[in-house]
Amino acid sequence: MAREIASHLEQATQEHIARGLSPQEARMRALREFGPIGLAKEELRDTQQFQWVADFLRDARFTLRSWRRNPWFAAGVVAVLALGMGSATALFSVLDRILFRPLPYADAGRLVSFGEILPTYHEDSPLEMMRDRAYFQFWKPAPAPFQSVTSILGRGRPCDLTEERPERLHCAQVEANFLEVLGVPVALGRNFTAEDDRMGVPPVAIISHALWERRFGGDARAAGRMLQIDDKPVQVVGVLPAGFESPIGEPDVFLPQQLPPIDPNQKFGGLFFTTIGRLKPGVTTEQALAAITPVIDAGGKLFPQLSKPVKARVRALRDLQAGDAARTAWLVLAATAVFLAIVCINATGLLLARLAARSREFAMRAALGAGKGRLARLAFAESLLFAASAGALGMFFAQALLKVFLRLAPAGIPGIERASLDLRVFAVAAALSLFCGAAIGLWPALSSLRAGSAGAVGRRTTGFRPGARLALIATQVALTVALLGASGLLLHSLLNLVRVPLGFHSEQTFTMTVSLHPAHYPDAQSQSALFERVLARLRAAPGTIEASWSSAPPLDMVIITTGFPVDGAAESREAGMLRIRFTTPGYMETFRIPILTGRTFQEADRDGPPAAILSQAAAHILFPGQNAVGHTIKPLAGPWHEVVGVAGDIRSGGLTRNGEAEVYLIRNRRARSMRSGALTLRTALKTTDAIGLLKQSLAGVDPQLPADIKSVAEEVAGLTARPRFLAALVAAFAGLAVFVAAAGLYAVASFLVTQRTREIGIRIALGAGLPAIARQVAGEAFYWIAAGAVLGYALAQIASRALMAELFNVPATDAWSWASTIGVLAVSVLLALIAPALRAVRVDPAVALRSE
Repeated sequence: MAREIASHLEQATQEHIARGLSPQEARMRALREFGPIGLAKEELRDTQQFQWVADFLRDARFTLRSWRRNPWFAAGVVAVLALGMGSATALFSVLDRILFRPLPYADAGRLVSFGEILPTYHEDSPLEMMRDRAYFQFWKPAPAPFQSVTSILGRGRPCDLTEERPERLHCAQVEANFLEVLGVPVALGRNFTAEDDRMGVPPVAIISHALWERRFGGDARAAGRMLQIDDKPVQVVGVLPAGFESPIGEPDVFLPQQLPPIDPNQKFGGLFFTTIGRLKPGVTTEQALAAITPVIDAGGKLFPQLSKPVKARVRALRDLQAGDAARTAWLVLAATAVFLAIVCINATGLLLARLAARSREFAMRAALGAGKGRLARLAFAESLLFAASAGALGMFFAQALLKVFLRLAPAGIPGIERASLDLRVFAVAAALSLFCGAAIGLWPALSSLRAGSAGAVGRRTTGFRPGARLALIATQVALTVALLGASGLLLHSLLNLVRVPLGFHSEQTFTMTVSLHPAHYPDAQSQSALFERVLARLRAAPGTIEASWSSAPPLDMVIITTGFPVDGAAESREAGMLRIRFTTPGYMETFRIPILTGRTFQEADRDGPPAAILSQAAAHILFPGQNAVGHTIKPLAGPWHEVVGVAGDIRSGGLTRNGEAEVYLIRNRRARSMRSGALTLRTALKTTDAIGLLKQSLAGVDPQLPADIKSVAEEVAGLTARPRFLAALVAAFAGLAVFVAAAGLYAVASFLVTQRTREIGIRIALGAGLPAIARQVAGEAFYWIAAGAVLGYALAQIASRALMAELFNVPATDAWSWASTIGVLAVSVLLALIAPALRAVRVDPAVALRSE
């Protein structure tokens, strides 16, 4: 290239000599006509293929050398970006399982959950169900929008492996075509057949991959072997593939439903299914909903006792699995995006400050022939290098942060335990690094295009305007205020949730749920004898305050009905959703549920006429405007029960719902068979001692019985686990955002003081007071901060609409939350501006003038 340029210049010089110029004049004219030689070389290089790679590598080497000259600046930018990208990467690895990663089924986009929402459920019911009579009458075969449908009985049930090593398992009873509809083949053995689903045939099972490895050691000949499930021999016909995800829960065993014929005259009762369907190609969930609504309405008319029509719902299978966790995931993702935006804005401000400090260097490069595009690429390469370095460092931060997230995450979020930094997450992290590099480098690259306008030795800080950086600070403040406001609302909501009275006491209370094997305990007498013996042991143990038996403790699933006859009536009265619990005397005392009128259960009730206690809500529904005590009810087609008392309401349906309508029935000694129950203990013992006492009491009666022991206090704490998780994450991001924004404000104020040192010195020399100098430094920043705070409040009001589903008794304009937000912001701003203001008032006029 040099030889070619020299040849061109020599030829031009000879042409000018031929026109009569001297050799020296001819040479100078040729050089002027040719232009800057360096620029010509650069333009020629740009035409070469992959030259941009060589330029980037050269710019990267130069940038690394400049970082060595100013390591603290480089470390600060990389640390800030790594904090944002690491947080985003860790959260993506968690949320990917809920929101984005494809479900492990064939053509999963066509799988939906469908069914009816009973009028007694809330509109935002977490599940839709299908009653057996309506399902088999209208959905076999599948109607037009569906290619096929299948069902799961309820949501699964606990079952026991009764062999040498007894084990509590989770069983799901499914239709024979369950795996076929999902598009999942078995890894070993065979699938269910229609014959397997017929009532009376020998039971078979398909087991999970984990149970296959645990019980059979991964033996390839396991298909055909037997398991004792609930004391019945069941043949294993297949093994599920590793990593199989059930649409509902995590069953260890799948069993055919083998249902008896449906009674065409049934009104109440019956079985409820979770129903899943595969849509025909091209059919959307909206189209499917419109098509099946008449079918759902027809199914609802089979039950004329329902005074309100049922509602149809169709949703993607992912929504069924995620439930309300998806809403929480989107909110966390939004908070992450806002924090990442704050980080990128902060990094952009820092790069603009660095560009201002290098304005003379860029002007000199322009004077020496560097084109504007070349200068922009140099600035852009530095931003990409910052982002790449931060992305690499952020992966280490993400790994540590992921462990923290997994510890904080509440139970019930699907797939969260499998979250990891896999190749998919690495790819997203790499794309995020490129995006952040482009985002933070765009403004500095555009600003560098004006680098030559000030001259090589000009004093103007080209590419940097104080108002521009203050505008960035205002944007950071706005986003930070939005995050702070959201975290304040969530924390206040969490405080309200924690303070909600449950209607019962959970402290020092423990439950032990036991399921009895039909072979060992075939009738009500043997079952009752076991529970009575264990209960007697608990009551006689030191430290016991109260002990009782119930079919289910307050927070567990119970028998639910929509109505029953009262006061001798032949027809049932629709009563909404009634929760029915069988209890022994002492249940109210164990949970300290107050009796408002009448009396509690007594031992004499177990041998006398059946007795019942209604909650206040149930009494108001069944006997409005009356004293319920003395009336009679006939629940579950059983005997008539006399209402002997009215108890206070308990929030058994969740903290955000009012007291549920509860019906407590005495566990009569002559009652029907009851295979399972919960023994509840209130004790003065410590947690470990109380759990040991429950285990010993059961083992002393039947050492082979497995049991599920829980602390009621921990179960109550679990009700606020998800709100705590969301509030903690948003508050953590808000705190980090305040720190980043304050650091950015400090950097801007410090830079302005440095930039205006001469001006400040002149003002002091002319008699300006120190308070006036401090106001000058802080005043302009305060205007932008105030503007950012107002904008942030507006953004928070818009975002609060998305938060409303997560808030409890907290309005979007809650004074307590916003007062705390303003207080945190004011303190942060004050701390950020103190040091620059002190530097300004300490400027020595003589030193400032001499330095210029």
